[in-house]
Amino acid sequence: MTLKAWAVKPGELRRLTRGPRLVWAARCAMRVEAWRPPGVEADWDAGLARVVAAVAAAPGNVEVAALARALNDRGARASNQRDGTADEAVGRCMNYATQALAGALAATAVADGPALAKAVIDVAKLAGSIPAVLAHAGQTEAPPGHDRVAFAALAVWGAMRADLAACATLAAPSTVAAVRGLAPLWPPGSQAWLPR
Repeated sequence: MTLKAWAVKPGELRRLTRGPRLVWAARCAMRVEAWRPPGVEADWDAGLARVVAAVAAAPGNVEVAALARALNDRGARASNQRDGTADEAVGRCMNYATQALAGALAATAVADGPALAKAVIDVAKLAGSIPAVLAHAGQTEAPPGHDRVAFAALAVWGAMRADLAACATLAAPSTVAAVRGLAPLWPPGSQAWLPR
């Protein structure tokens, strides 16, 4: 199976307007913040705050380009430093995590419609890649008789898909805490794929 088989489809976002779509992208990034590279916490928090601020603003009214570039650079550096080591998979996850938040920042400049649907689905794909990377590296568990990669991928995509209904109710959040508290980032039982 490929990522495409599990991924949220554009039609699933149909009932979400621009604000809830950006909220969903922010929550996709929040879900993988455990894989932030060391030392990126301040930029990460600033990035989430800018995505939330952009929810109620016109597209492109919140400055995000420099911060998105900094996050991408930090993720790429973390991945390159771990390339060829026992931590290579974790480095890739760090890169995907920072790319997910950078993608959410870039999505704030996109007007509503198919282009925004694609932008936020791309954020989810980056976040959804992390469990598969860890599973391929043998760093996750699955119940007996279950494929480790499929189990991890279904868990993360199920959690992101479950978020869609909650995000539809929050068109203009005022704080990152409001977005984080909208619903559990990990519904019960969906964390079984997490690293040992």
